[in-house]
Amino acid sequence: MPDAHVCSHQDAEQRCYLRKAIRLLEGKYTLSILRALLGGTQRFGSLLALLPGISRRTLAERLRQMTDAGLIARHAYGEVPPRVEYVLTPEGQAFRDTVRRLELLGQALDQSSPQHPHASAQPDEGAQD
Repeated sequence: MPDAHVCSHQDAEQRCYLRKAIRLLEGKYTLSILRALLGGTQRFGSLLALLPGISRRTLAERLRQMTDAGLIARHAYGEVPPRVEYVLTPEGQAFRDTVRRLELLGQALDQSSPQHPHASAQPDEGAQD
């Protein structure tokens, strides 16, 4: 198993696996689209309905980026009117546990934030960034 370390600048573009995984999920709505597709095949219009606030343009851009990254597959059917469906690839499915854990973390943070003893604490005087 490789050493657990923070990626150096030289590693960043070539061998930093964490950065590669994060790069796949970058962009507003990317995780939300991934989560929606974890429920199964979706059409463009149904994704728009599932993702309040997303514009048609942003959704189209994110779907294209995710397709190019190999996370989702786009299936266009030669029908009139045109029908296009999006589905997660095995690579996209690999993020299922990650998305679920992020949801659980968000839920835990939401439940604990009002009572969290450090929520309003000032940063340590001696702390360094």
